[in-house]
Amino acid sequence: MGKRADQNGPAPARRPDCYLNVVRGLEEIAVSELSQLDAEVLPTRPSKVFFSCPGDPRRLLDLRSAMHIYAFVVEHTGCPHDSSAQAWLERIARQLDLGPALALHAAVHGTVGTPSFRITGARSGRHEYTSPEIAAWVGTGVQAQTSWPVDLEHYDYDIEVELVDDRALFGLRLGARWRERHAKPVYHPASLNPTVAYAMIALIGRDADDTFLDPACGGGTLLTERAALGRARLILGGDIWPTALQYASATLTAAKAPAALVHWDAGHLPLLADSVDRIASNLPFGHRVGSGPVARSFYRRLLPEICRVLRPGGAAALLTSRRRWLRQTVSDNPGLRPDRCLRLILGGKEAFIFLLSRAG
Repeated sequence: MGKRADQNGPAPARRPDCYLNVVRGLEEIAVSELSQLDAEVLPTRPSKVFFSCPGDPRRLLDLRSAMHIYAFVVEHTGCPHDSSAQAWLERIARQLDLGPALALHAAVHGTVGTPSFRITGARSGRHEYTSPEIAAWVGTGVQAQTSWPVDLEHYDYDIEVELVDDRALFGLRLGARWRERHAKPVYHPASLNPTVAYAMIALIGRDADDTFLDPACGGGTLLTERAALGRARLILGGDIWPTALQYASATLTAAKAPAALVHWDAGHLPLLADSVDRIASNLPFGHRVGSGPVARSFYRRLLPEICRVLRPGGAAALLTSRRRWLRQTVSDNPGLRPDRCLRLILGGKEAFIFLLSRAG
């Protein structure tokens, strides 16, 4: 099902230089990270953050909250929902002013002699055509304007066209996609999106004197992300599954991340009380630990341990799709104070980041 028209959000108040695709629900994290670059953020909409780009645009490639990074080309409304969209999109593509976006691309990657290109199409809403058809129609228009050759694999420019209902947003990709920017030697089957891992850590903060814990670390994404963000006294993770620890070990080694791994049962942590400053974990949603009753039992064993090892004033970020399970378990542990719950859309499904703190 596509997004409703009223979910499109407002158009940018003025022409932005760039925009980010982010996990829906984490727009505020991207805005905060951009503020560190003195970017001027324009009105956002779900999963999109538009902004100006002061200074060296190569700094944008270091953004950890971004799924994709684009130079803004143009945005139009009024795209037909039927096959007449072909003529409409081809006409728009022939008239694209690519100059500002190409200048930003050159500032990031250098100039390109005779470039090749591809078009990436995406859509949300009710349309009588497919995303590949959008790409083909826009590609015809761009090629008519520029005479650039198409190369779907070894392209110089990747132009994305995203349709949400009747709104068409054109952008030139500036940086590698998030999986390429956060490449791993192996992927754990339930590996966490690194941009979500960054957001969880940003939400609870960090300090060079921290002991940071992921009690159910899986493939080690949170540990790797925490290590990438700066020093800590100790970065520690564990899991009950030996295979998960093998994935985590390979990931940490490849990233040269100084973290320790322990084989343990997260419901019985071999740690002293009040010994951890910050906790972040991607909790099993059900299928990773068996049936619903088994998963709920895991939550009931884990939360008291988090409460025990987290120091007074310490903070935790827990990701789950089982909001009711976690909310109930937190209420059964009065030493944990629920501070906030953020709703995300991951892989088309709801997930929630629970922010907790340890009562003094």
